[in-house]
Amino acid sequence: MWSPISATLVQGGRDVVLVDPLMAVAPSQWVAARGKRLTAVYITHAHGDHWFGLARILQEFPDARATALPQVVERMRKQASPDFVKSFWKPASPARSPGT
Repeated sequence: MWSPISATLVQGGRDVVLVDPLMAVAPSQWVAARGKRLTAVYITHAHGDHWFGLARILQEFPDARATALPQVVERMRKQASPDFVKSFWKPASPARSPGT
């Protein structure tokens, strides 16, 4: 069982910023439905369930820029390390962990 998580889409007149692209649901449909340009994806913290959808978003919106604080990026690397994925993410969410 997971605690509730959320993604947020911040909209301006022409552009949108996605906050936490999640792991279970890639919210690219939100962006496409608005007809606006995705300029940035902001990762609030390193837990993989808040950013494992980032690669898919950046594939769909290659002009978007991913951003996070340096200490968040450092912890993201640990969350995505092969050992941590194998020991934590694969058992916790086998269908949605990196590499699946």
